Amino acid sequence: MNIILNTIIYTLIYLVVGFSCISSSFAADIGVLRGKIIDVKDTPVTGADVYIYDSKNVKRPADYISNKTGVDGTYSVAVPEGRYWAVARQRTDNAKFGPLSPGDKHSGDPEIIEISSGQDLAKNFIVADIREAALLSTKKREDYTRINGRIIDEKGKPVALAYAIANSRKTYSEIPEHVSTWTNVDGQFSLYLPKGDFFLGASKHFPPEQDCVLNLKVTSETVKKNIDIIINCSLEPTKN
Repeated sequence: MNIILNTIIYTLIYLVVGFSCISSSFAADIGVLRGKIIDVKDTPVTGADVYIYDSKNVKRPADYISNKTGVDGTYSVAVPEGRYWAVARQRTDNAKFGPLSPGDKHSGDPEIIEISSGQDLAKNFIVADIREAALLSTKKREDYTRINGRIIDEKGKPVALAYAIANSRKTYSEIPEHVSTWTNVDGQFSLYLPKGDFFLGASKHFPPEQDCVLNLKVTSETVKKNIDIIINCSLEPTKN
C-alpha cells in the first residue's frame, strides 16, 4: 500500500514540476503590446480593439485581439515573440471581423510590430471614421481641385452609403490616399485632390477590400465635373 501511495505522490510531483517548467518556458517567450487608442482630436476611444495578425493579410479573423478599451482608451495584448501586423478598430456592431459600417473607426495601414520575449512594447493607435478620414485627406489648400460627381451601379442608378476613392496607384495597402464622405440617396460625392494623376473607384465598405483595383484614371487639373464612378470595390463582403 505504501509503495502504491509513494508512486502516486512521486508521479504527482513530477507532473506539477514538469508543468511548471513548461509554463515558465512558455511565459518566457511572451511579450506584451500595450498603449492607447485615440481619435484625431487626441481623445481616448472607448470600445476599441487592437487586432494582431501574423501576416500582411488583415482582411481575415485576427490571430490575437486585445481587450476592449475603456474610457481611458488603454489596451494590452500578450503575444509570442515575433513579427506582426496590427490595426486598431472601433466597431459599433461589436463584430470581430468583416467590413466596417458608417460610424466605425479604423487606424489605417497596418503597423508592423516586432516584439521580443519578455518585452513590454508601447504603441498608440489613432482611429478615424470615413468622415474624419475624408476631412484629413482634404487639406483645403488653394491648389487642391474639387471633383464632383455621382457613384452609380452598373445600371446607372445612384448608390447611397458609398464613397469615392482616389489613389495615385491602382492598388493600395489598407486605406486609399483620398476618400469622400458617404453618399446620400442621390449618390453625389466630392473629392479634393492635389495636382496629378489619380485612379478612381468607389466602395460601400470601409476600408475597401485590398484586392480592389482602381481602373478609372484622371488628371485632377483637367478632369471634367460631374463625373460618374461605377461602384467597383467590395460590392459584397469577402467570404472566408
